[in-house]
Amino acid sequence: MINEVLSRSDGQPDAIELHNVSNQTIDLAGWYLSDDWGWDPTFVTGNYKRFLIPADASHVLAPGGYVVFDEDDFNPTPLAPAPNHFALNGAEGDDVWLMRADVTGKLTHFGDHVSFGAQANGESWGRWPNGGLADGEGDVYPMAVPPTLGSENTTLRIGPVVLSEVQYYPGIFHENFNAGT
Repeated sequence: MINEVLSRSDGQPDAIELHNVSNQTIDLAGWYLSDDWGWDPTFVTGNYKRFLIPADASHVLAPGGYVVFDEDDFNPTPLAPAPNHFALNGAEGDDVWLMRADVTGKLTHFGDHVSFGAQANGESWGRWPNGGLADGEGDVYPMAVPPTLGSENTTLRIGPVVLSEVQYYPGIFHENFNAGT
């Protein structure tokens, strides 16, 4: 699953962390990462097949394992990007898809999808609790700085404003206000 995303950090490339929440080893060779939706590789309707995860021993995840792909992987030539290269939009927010393919490259499964809003500089968005809920689902939230790419998500960002109490019973407020109290 997609566990943490960094898309806005001066001096550090965009990064996507994957985490194996299953009890089985998973070989990610032949899977795809993308920031674009759709089945059409001509970009008429989008393209789930942007970055092909290569066969590599470090891309075989043991149960509980992590792997991080950064912009050097999925956008290696940012000044002259190839058609499938991509970068994440930290200023406005973005989406990331993880897609599984068969040995011929035909997409067979949605692995995961996360959507996140604008990021503060140096702040990642991650699953909380780490790895998401018991079923591997869950939203991503702003994480405490610094990012924990390649390891467990440990702390959410809290603040700078925290609502600690909300009074809701409009009838009492309205009656007291009208009575001058």
